[in-house]
Amino acid sequence: MPSQIVGNTTFEIIEVAVQGPPGGAGPAGAPGGALLTGTAGAALSGHMAVAYDDAGLLVYASAANAEHAFTLAGITTGAASSGASATVQRNDVIEHNGWAWTPGAPVFLGLGGALVQTPAGGAVFIKPIGLALTATRLMLNIQPAMFLA
Repeated sequence: MPSQIVGNTTFEIIEVAVQGPPGGAGPAGAPGGALLTGTAGAALSGHMAVAYDDAGLLVYASAANAEHAFTLAGITTGAASSGASATVQRNDVIEHNGWAWTPGAPVFLGLGGALVQTPAGGAVFIKPIGLALTATRLMLNIQPAMFLA
């Protein structure tokens, strides 16, 4: 086999590598660690905001619960029954045909897991969740909460 000199070091080439086959398509989902899983503490619907409770279980998040300002996990990607694994998305684009957003307007955490474009009455904080790209597409970008006086 040939040798190659790099600087003051000589390398002997033992075998020339061959390109392997391309990998298969992985599961569809958000890139960059945007997805996480957790255990549902109650039956959860898809496309709702969830937070961690004191036991570390996912429950509907609410802007009326001050703890949820700090424990918001993200938005469920599908339904999960109590005790089952739930997938939650924290960033990137999420789409749901049941939404009817005003494009270009911000989306906030509401009450009982709801996502809203007008801060909810009864809220103790306002927490921006993202920006509506279209009527059915939301760019998630969860921001710190702003507490109301």
